[in-house]
Amino acid sequence: MIYYMYKKTYSLIPLFISLITLLYFYNIGITDFPFLLFAFLNTLICNCIMFSNANRPFTLYKMIMLFIYVFFILANAIQYYNHTNTLTFPNIFNSSDYIGFQIMLFLIILITQITYSEVAKIELNKIKHQSYNIPIIRVNYFSLVVAAIFSTFITLCYMDFNPYRLFFRGLTDEYLLNDSSLEVNSSIYLIFDKIIRPIPFAVTTILFLFKSPSIYKFIGLLCMLIVLCPTGLSRNAVAMYWLPIFILWGGNRLRHNIFMWIIWCGLFFIFPFLNIFRRWDGNFEFKWSMDFLDNINFDASQLFMAVIKYDWITFGYQLLGPFTFFIPRSIWSSKPLGSGHQFTTLYHASHTNVSMPYWAEGFVNFGFWGIILFSIILAYVCAKLDSLYWYKWKDKFNKEAGIYLIFIGSSIFILRGDLLSSTAYCVGTILCFIFTISLCSKVLRKY
Repeated sequence: MIYYMYKKTYSLIPLFISLITLLYFYNIGITDFPFLLFAFLNTLICNCIMFSNANRPFTLYKMIMLFIYVFFILANAIQYYNHTNTLTFPNIFNSSDYIGFQIMLFLIILITQITYSEVAKIELNKIKHQSYNIPIIRVNYFSLVVAAIFSTFITLCYMDFNPYRLFFRGLTDEYLLNDSSLEVNSSIYLIFDKIIRPIPFAVTTILFLFKSPSIYKFIGLLCMLIVLCPTGLSRNAVAMYWLPIFILWGGNRLRHNIFMWIIWCGLFFIFPFLNIFRRWDGNFEFKWSMDFLDNINFDASQLFMAVIKYDWITFGYQLLGPFTFFIPRSIWSSKPLGSGHQFTTLYHASHTNVSMPYWAEGFVNFGFWGIILFSIILAYVCAKLDSLYWYKWKDKFNKEAGIYLIFIGSSIFILRGDLLSSTAYCVGTILCFIFTISLCSKVLRKY
């Protein structure tokens, strides 16, 4: 299977990256042969998928493999060598834990690949033999621009027209934590932050999707830069809002492997740079090294290892949180907390606002069978959506393409977890997009 996947890429890039990764692991001091072997195999498979099928430069499946490579292979290896504990409670992992994790990861990748390949074949066959009605939609560009400007004005009012609160996330977080009025009206803040504030993003996405005149796109982008400036957002929000715009702006210029290389640069350079603004104190100091993978921001693999080591299984209870995210906690006080928060609270961690990777959520709910089930579900959904986008939705001027791009932008956040927060954020953004396009467009007919 690995040979077949490698042959499909028609490129030496996957092998080159895999060998460089292996040499890097060995050079920093990792000498355990089983770990190196499975880390190399996992890296090779991930890169074969990421750099395959040049006709589809970006897919949800490629984003999955990018996440696995960065969070589950690179970060895991560096933390293994440095004996780092990225968790916020005392814990010790030994070499067997790390080797076992890479073996389990190899099985997860194989299950995901087999499922994805089979479902993609079925979906392609369906698409070829089914007709597809394309809705003819008339978009009111003026209404869209008015909506973007209105949202921008509301956001500026909410932030007291203070540019520091808009453009520097650390100061914004400090303001929100210290303002008692916002604590009392936290539900109002969530409505503002997830429904009203993202309207310029929804507007700009629609303007690009429907090939609007440049002046409208410029106004939409300007509103986005004011209310959704990358330095004023969390990194998951930066990807969710700006990656779809980047894809739409890039268009055919992102063909072949250019998109994946740019995403690599984003993860390895832009995201570490944005971390400056997470706790900004007025000083700019940026020194790049691979050590940025050796901290709590990349705790996904160790959280996964920890829930298995401590055998924390809730038999589906934690799924109630994502499924009922829209129910306020004031109504249902015993509503499950996010899995990361709940897990770290059980072990009296010093910091409980942590993530929980997607596959670990599977284990938390159903044990090892849950990992298999979640892998199959993820592969099925990605195969279906990837096929629909590239064979039906792309360049058809419809809202489905926009929703797919939102999933592309939020994929890393969803995979890093936890499911409760990522579901709420992603659904909120999609609802904002659907509301905006429904308000400012009209379906004329279908053919």
